[in-house]
Amino acid sequence: MNSLKRLIYEAYVAAGAPTLDDMALAVAEDDELRACPSRDTINRLVGDATGAGKQADVVALVAVLTRMAGGDDGQVAREAASLWTQAQLAEPLGRPIDDIDPYDLEVHRSITVRGASGLPAYVERTHDIELRQLVADAAHGASRLALLVGTSSTGKTRACFEAVRYLPRDWRLWHPIDPDRPTAALDTLNEVGPKTVVWLNEAHHYLLHREHGEQIAAGLRTLLSDSTRAPVLVLGTIWPGPGYFDDLRSTPTPGEPDPHAQARVLLAGRTIHVPSAFSPSQADELKRSSDPRLAAAATSAQDGMIAQYLAAAFELIDIYAAAPPGTKALLDAAIDARRLGHPVSLPLPFLAAAAEGYLTDSEWELLPDNWLEEALSQLTNPIKGARGPLHPQRRPRGFMESGSPTHGQMYQLADFLEDHGRAERRLERVSPLFWQAALHHCANEGARTLASAAAARGFAEVACRLWVKAGAYEQVARSLTEMHRLDEAIPWYERDAAEGNDLALRLVGQLLAKAGRADESVVWYERAADSGDTEALLWAGDQLAQADRVDEALVRFEGAAAQGIDDALLMGAGHLIAAGRPEEALAWYERAAADGRPKPLRWAAADLTRAGYHDEAVVWYARAADAENTPKGYRWAADRMVTADHLDQALVRYQRAADIGDSDALLVAGDRLVEAGRLDEALPWFDRAADAGDAGALRWAGSRLVAEGRLDDALPWFDQAAGTGDEEALRLAGDQLTEAGRLDEALAWYGRASDEGDDEALRVAGDRLARAGRLAEALSWYERAAGESAPSHLRLAGDRLAEAGRVDDALVWYERAANAGDGGALRRGGDRLVEAGRLDEALTWLKRAADHGDAGALRLAGDWLAEAGRLEESLACYGQAAESSEMRASDAESLLAIGDELADEGRLDEALPWYERAAELGDEDALLVVSDRLVEAGRLDDALEWFERASEAGDPDALRWAGARLTEAGRIDEALVCFERAAEGGDTDSLHWAADGLAYQGHWNAAGHWFERAAEARGSDAFEAAAMQHAAAGRLDDALAWAERAAADGKGSALRWAADRLVGAGRLEDALPWYERAASNGDTNAARKAAHELCRAARFGEAQRWFERAAADGSSSALRWAADRLVVADRLDDALPWYERAAAKGDANSLQVAAGQLANAGRKDESLAWFWRAADASVSLGSGWFPDLSRELLGDDVDVLLRYGRDTTGRLAHRWRLTAEPEES
Repeated sequence: MNSLKRLIYEAYVAAGAPTLDDMALAVAEDDELRACPSRDTINRLVGDATGAGKQADVVALVAVLTRMAGGDDGQVAREAASLWTQAQLAEPLGRPIDDIDPYDLEVHRSITVRGASGLPAYVERTHDIELRQLVADAAHGASRLALLVGTSSTGKTRACFEAVRYLPRDWRLWHPIDPDRPTAALDTLNEVGPKTVVWLNEAHHYLLHREHGEQIAAGLRTLLSDSTRAPVLVLGTIWPGPGYFDDLRSTPTPGEPDPHAQARVLLAGRTIHVPSAFSPSQADELKRSSDPRLAAAATSAQDGMIAQYLAAAFELIDIYAAAPPGTKALLDAAIDARRLGHPVSLPLPFLAAAAEGYLTDSEWELLPDNWLEEALSQLTNPIKGARGPLHPQRRPRGFMESGSPTHGQMYQLADFLEDHGRAERRLERVSPLFWQAALHHCANEGARTLASAAAARGFAEVACRLWVKAGAYEQVARSLTEMHRLDEAIPWYERDAAEGNDLALRLVGQLLAKAGRADESVVWYERAADSGDTEALLWAGDQLAQADRVDEALVRFEGAAAQGIDDALLMGAGHLIAAGRPEEALAWYERAAADGRPKPLRWAAADLTRAGYHDEAVVWYARAADAENTPKGYRWAADRMVTADHLDQALVRYQRAADIGDSDALLVAGDRLVEAGRLDEALPWFDRAADAGDAGALRWAGSRLVAEGRLDDALPWFDQAAGTGDEEALRLAGDQLTEAGRLDEALAWYGRASDEGDDEALRVAGDRLARAGRLAEALSWYERAAGESAPSHLRLAGDRLAEAGRVDDALVWYERAANAGDGGALRRGGDRLVEAGRLDEALTWLKRAADHGDAGALRLAGDWLAEAGRLEESLACYGQAAESSEMRASDAESLLAIGDELADEGRLDEALPWYERAAELGDEDALLVVSDRLVEAGRLDDALEWFERASEAGDPDALRWAGARLTEAGRIDEALVCFERAAEGGDTDSLHWAADGLAYQGHWNAAGHWFERAAEARGSDAFEAAAMQHAAAGRLDDALAWAERAAADGKGSALRWAADRLVGAGRLEDALPWYERAASNGDTNAARKAAHELCRAARFGEAQRWFERAAADGSSSALRWAADRLVVADRLDDALPWYERAAAKGDANSLQVAAGQLANAGRKDESLAWFWRAADASVSLGSGWFPDLSRELLGDDVDVLLRYGRDTTGRLAHRWRLTAEPEES
């Protein structure tokens, strides 16, 4: 169905996305079609991603759309018919929502209590609400993805199961698991259709898969963005931490590989975290549940871990801890297999053989013969109805058995036990017998993943042999290549090729070439070609040509061409050109271009040009253009011919481009001729461009003539351009004549331009005359320009006179302009008089301007007078301006400025009315400005009246500011009245200000009362503010009391704040209980801060307990940080256990750091031991400063490590070889 819908959509887009009406009309007008779908049917076929409609309707629509796009409608119609048939026969992916079984979806079975079985009643938590919203979005047509992140047995899968039950019944669910999870997802993801849930339980199997993870992530991104397949809902679950979610979300450092870039983008903003525990209130409520299992779990589970209790998780841990040696060994083998990446299905023969490596000699001797049966009997028994620690794995109902070979019964480890064991055994070296068992009993994906784990630990031989078991021959070859053992790698590339990797032999050729073994590389390229990789001949040819063996190279290019490689002849020709053999090269180009396609012709032309054979190249440019036969092609060829200095041939191609619709080519051709100094030949091209509709071509020709100094020749072209309606041409001619010093002639052209309707021409003429010093003549042109409707040109005349120093004459023209209706002329006259130092006359003009409605003129007069120091007259003008016109809100700023000016002059009482008028016009700050001015003048009582008025006018801050000013004046009782009134009006900040004011005055008891009130109104912030105020005043004990209250009111940060203040006061002992309380209250940084302060005080023993606490609170770096502090204190031996513990918590790099610290201390043997432990924990030997450290520790033996790795006991490996002979069955 998806392929059919994609075909319809692509045809629709190729046709230019026609409207429904266009498509319906095109179908109706085609009598040859076997169907005539209606407009509504067409709409469904194009827009509905689920329905296929009738075959005849689909074929008719696709045929019409393809024809509209200029394609082969017959072929596409046949394809559409075939895809329609396939869509009808195909069974939809997945199963109906109603048919899903929670246990098939890997929901944990629950314990049984007093006969209660099945799934317990579901208890919704916060994450369920978020998940259900995504489900609702999907039900309404949107594609969504959610990845639930949480530790084992916390209810992630159950939450997803409950959520999908809200979907409509026509949805289906697809759980890709057969033959294995990543293969199933990758092979079938593109078949997911609308209304499908994609179920990715334990998503690390899909997204972290070494080979397919990024492809699956990219496929999911495509699925979610494909509107033709919407809606879909992708649900996944994953554990947190290294090896799981942390790997997907972490961003590598610059320069490092980024193996999960697609997955990181896919999951951005799409994760939902599931808490490990129920809250105390939830647990208390569940104790009263009618489901006895929930009630029992709520009563008995520790720390709210109810979901884990229901899955029998804690009994699993008890069984593991108390297991007898054989049983424990079997579980340890299973745990190690899973933590090293083996798929969930664990072959029993492998587990049994691997378990022997986990027993001591005495345990092995005492083990009964039937130990395996006894262990399985104990481990497979259900626990209160839930699965036991190790249970037989059955295929899901409805799925066929995989065709892959089996290796006995498969078992699955309980995932809670897997999670627990992974943490417990994180630093344990895997037994050599484990690897031996893997080599004997693992295959396919199990062998492949364990091989990767072995390689990460430096067990190169085991890794390669496991890859062989998995059939991953390319990986064997690559590993040997990386170990600088190319000759041993080559047979494995060969074997990989025999298994169907078409590029393997070519890769050998490339590696040999890189190693400088050119002759051998050619042999392998030819073998690759013989095996069907015909492009390898191109590599062989290149290799030979680079070695100056061109004739031998040509044989390979010839062979590639014979095999149908399009570019082979062109590559051969290119090498002939490079070798200085152009005649032979041309013959090869001819052969490549025999079919007349434009590409070989263009390639040949470009090669010849680069080699400097411009004459030959021109011929090929011409042939390429003729083959393409498009305007773009001809223009492309012409441009390159010009570059090759073949202008005449280029002109032919410009003409051909113009002949088939590119009229711009004519203008370009003209420009090329001008650039070549052939202006006269260019003119006919400009003329023809004008005939073809380019309105500016004639004027452009004139400009080109002017640029060549041929003004007289240019004038007829400007004239001709004007005749075609180009208004700018006549004025441009006038401009050119003016610049040539022929102003009188220019005036005639300006006059003509004016007669043709160019309103600017007369003004331009006036400007030209004025600049030429012919002012009297200029005035007449300005007068003509003004006419009856453009009085501003009269003002321009006045400007020119003023600029010439004739201000009195200018005034006459300003007067005339004003009388003709130019509103700005009188003000301009005033400006000119001010510039001439005639301020009193200017005032007359500005007042006349005001009389004529120029409201700003009087304000301008006031500004001029103020600048002249005539303040009284300035104020009179401002006053007249205010009274003479309707004041606007925008005038308030001017009024405020007047008030400020008077106040600055010490005339505050005169300023007050101006401030008041500004306030009346809506200036919200005016009344407060007055108040502050009065306060600055020492007139607080007067200021209070203005604060009062501001409050009455609606300013919410006025009373608070009044209180602040009274506080500053020491009038605290009056201040409190203002603060009280402000608070009654809803200004809760005033309560805090009152408290601060009282504290500032030393009235601490009274301040406390106001802080209390502030807290009632604003919450715990007020308590914290009180604490800070007391601390700043040196009243630390009082500050602590307020911090206590802030914490009690929910301000958890107040506890660490208090501790930090105590530390600052030198009271570390008193601070520690506060850090303790902060940590208990959820402050994840409190314990680390306490440890830091103790280290600073050299109290390392006590600090260690706090580092422990920080690590328990989730600080991933706390343990290593503690170790680093001990190293700084020269206590390396004390630091080592902390590095160990940090590694055990998942910080494997701590082992590497410890090795480095020991090396720095000159303790080489111990450093080497930690070095190998880091390798056992899969810290890559090539990461960080490991390579430098390995050279320092191993000396000459580092070459052995690089070439052969380690053996499974952890020592440097002996030299080993791995032959590529087929293994005996």
